[in-house]
Amino acid sequence: TTVSLFGDLPAITDPDRPVATRPHDECSGSDTFGTDICTCRPYLVYAIQAAVETAQSNGCGIIAYFRKEGRALGEVTKFRVYNSRRYQEGGDRSETYFAMTQQIAGI
Repeated sequence: TTVSLFGDLPAITDPDRPVATRPHDECSGSDTFGTDICTCRPYLVYAIQAAVETAQSNGCGIIAYFRKEGRALGEVTKFRVYNSRRYQEGGDRSETYFAMTQQIAGI
């Protein structure tokens, strides 16, 4: 796990100062390679932006980056799920996400 801090760390103990936090699971495909199969990278970019803006407002931004690829599914399983979702009847739909994950990953 990597924790990135932006701004003034003592702000986290001051109830009058803003704090922005984001836990984020590693996603090699999106975070590193920019694939459009998943949406992890935009969430990470938004979190960094929010952390910096909070730091600039006299607060602290915290991002915890967990090294467990794709909600601990593993990279291969995650991409099997994403590819199956993409090619299913009706296309990739959020309402079928968990069913497809369960079908492939068994969870």
